[in-house]
Amino acid sequence: MSYLDDLIAHEGLCAYMYLDGRRLVTTGIGHLLKTPHAACALPWRNIHTDEPADERETIANYEVIANARPGHAAGWYEVQTKIRLPTGVAEKVAQRRLDEEFLPGLRLQFPGFDGYPDGPRRAIVDMAWSLGLLGLSAFTNLRQACDAADWERAARCCHVIGARPARYDWRVAMFASGARAASPTG
Repeated sequence: MSYLDDLIAHEGLCAYMYLDGRRLVTTGIGHLLKTPHAACALPWRNIHTDEPADERETIANYEVIANARPGHAAGWYEVQTKIRLPTGVAEKVAQRRLDEEFLPGLRLQFPGFDGYPDGPRRAIVDMAWSLGLLGLSAFTNLRQACDAADWERAARCCHVIGARPARYDWRVAMFASGARAASPTG
């Protein structure tokens, strides 16, 4: 399974803007849109005309979501806007961010990253995507456990406040799988 598949499984894939759990305007595969102008950098299309959305239309739709009632699942926001990302754009944006931002950043934070077993790498990527690279950098005990290839300890150090239990359980299982992969009986 690819990092992108994991992220889609945990973040979902939305072609529209929505408010995430922190009340931030988001789209695609958990892609934060910090400003209306960040939204304008994406190739939105009007759902009624299938024409490209212009800057005014994109900003107006962003503002609708930014001012919407928070606390809903992403799907609730779909009917609030009239623009969508074309098929495949969210995946391309996420893959580009993985390749150009997250993986290079993780290799700096976790120098042995490329040599880690598959499960721990997947969990680390998922944590970085959820927290951001800066947020992940605060997990010094996790980084120390990974540096020591102590995957059982890493599993105990991966708790993120507010993470859905299923996502947390998945991360624990991914780190724990590193211990199994490293054992001689594997």
